[in-house]
Amino acid sequence: MNIGIVGYGKMGKKWGEAISQIPETLFFGAIDKDNDVFNLIEHPLVDVIIIATPNHVKYDIVTKAFADGKHVLCEKPMGFNLHEALEIHGRFTKKGVNNLFCSGFNYRFYPGIWKLKEIIDSCKYGKVNNVRITFTHAGRPNMLKEWRFDPKQGGGGVIMDMGVHIFDLCSYLFKANLIDSCKIDRYPETSAWITCKYPYISVYLSAIEGKNVFRIEVQFEGGYVYLEGKSGFYGRQTLVESEKYSWTENIIKFPDEENSFRDELAEFISKIKTGSESKIRTSDTFDGLHAMQMVDECYKRINVGI
Repeated sequence: MNIGIVGYGKMGKKWGEAISQIPETLFFGAIDKDNDVFNLIEHPLVDVIIIATPNHVKYDIVTKAFADGKHVLCEKPMGFNLHEALEIHGRFTKKGVNNLFCSGFNYRFYPGIWKLKEIIDSCKYGKVNNVRITFTHAGRPNMLKEWRFDPKQGGGGVIMDMGVHIFDLCSYLFKANLIDSCKIDRYPETSAWITCKYPYISVYLSAIEGKNVFRIEVQFEGGYVYLEGKSGFYGRQTLVESEKYSWTENIIKFPDEENSFRDELAEFISKIKTGSESKIRTSDTFDGLHAMQMVDECYKRINVGI
């Protein structure tokens, strides 16, 4: 299966590496110049287009790939705003459409997330009472000058860039997609405090914290699970679980390696080849739309239009 990448910056290179790790795929080419984008999409030998561009140009690229009958994996978020997400969702869910769409939510493919979902779905510790999620970025020189913090290119700040991952996990893990409150430090926001329901979920996002933190704390009726890290600068992913009042914890340390992009792409390719409608971890336009609806609701709560 031949794969082309549109947008070959940091994320595009990650997808290029993922392609090289899957035997049945061929990295057909990558384009970073506007004039050559449509030439790559139109090439008859290209089967799949991966889009890893700034948000403000995604819609035109997605619609072109759709028109040319390509399968599409689009890095989060699914467009520049909710309107574009609705348009993309409408195109790919029409009756008779055979090309598939994957929203790039690679966090679903971390082994700790998969284990956490297994615990939640099995009701091992009963009902989920509340959840606290912390996701912070240590930052880097001139980070706030990058396109992702330019509302004209990114559509917002940390809510659009980092929050969309967390909103997808809220839906994927806890079936929660209702925003209850949202506060930010400025606009475009570099920090955000958000609550969701149901169950009650508090989220803290920041791109200026000075430390990389990824932590999900889940309190159940009969126990708790803490998941921290996601490899690399965030540290080895570790899950701690315990029954209520047991005072004994089970600790699972997952391999300190980044395979989420490879695993997400491999599952999407398998879905294309088999034509299977069953979903394991791969997201689709419904998932991308749900996340964008939560992003949109956050900005409505703080009276910021996108």
